[in-house]
Amino acid sequence: MKSQYPQNLKESIIFGMANCIVMVCGMMSLNMFLAGVLTPLNFIAGLGSIFLTAFLVSELIVAPIVHVITKKFNAYRYMAVIRVAFMAAIMTFLVPLLQTRHIMGIGHYLVAFLLNYIAAFILQVFVAIRFAIFVLGRVRTLTNVVRN
Repeated sequence: MKSQYPQNLKESIIFGMANCIVMVCGMMSLNMFLAGVLTPLNFIAGLGSIFLTAFLVSELIVAPIVHVITKKFNAYRYMAVIRVAFMAAIMTFLVPLLQTRHIMGIGHYLVAFLLNYIAAFILQVFVAIRFAIFVLGRVRTLTNVVRN
């Protein structure tokens, strides 16, 4: 039986994109709602740049770092906790900078990071990872149908 997780680079990209779109949509919605600026126009305006940023940060920066940490400390069971922490830390800083060219003060950043970490962890564990597994399974099914 094939693993439900990616087995090669193509599958990793598909899995990462599916996971990332759920995380970006969920976290953007939450943060825009809390800031009082959640409108369809604002959401659509930020989606592309934030998705691209989050995907590149996740795949090119966070994934390699998390891999090294989990391997060095044999902490594979904590991979989601570590990955979400890194992503929340980086994106909590980057998104306001990208969207408004505003750098938060340390107190505001720490509160925002804590809120984003909790929300992102819940979203990752209960929604995003399951969606990515579902999408990858569908792509594998379609690929097998096309081959046969």
